[in-house]
Amino acid sequence: MRVLLAVEFGMLPEKACTVPRFQTGHHQGSFDPNPDREKAFGRAGSLQVHSGVAAGVQQELTGRGHKLRTTPGAIGYPVMIYIDRETGIIHAAGDPTVIKNGRDRGRHAAALE
Repeated sequence: MRVLLAVEFGMLPEKACTVPRFQTGHHQGSFDPNPDREKAFGRAGSLQVHSGVAAGVQQELTGRGHKLRTTPGAIGYPVMIYIDRETGIIHAAGDPTVIKNGRDRGRHAAALE
């Protein structure tokens, strides 16, 4: 998703790693493909969004048939490095707000030239 935000919306890592995120179960899990089609999709129709997503957007998603769940916690643990080929500037970031199992798991990123 970070790459989507960078490519489609032009966000640099510091923004792409901290905006509210989503996670979907609409697709087959790639790490444990199951030949049983009913079991291949972990949570068909499910969509988990960060509670920071606007209420109107959440309502629109529910209205489109998504089985919506919200969470105030982390969805993924993003870290991203981007090199601007024109300027040579390296942009690096991670989500500093990630907490897992009650412990601060703030992410960061760095790059050396």
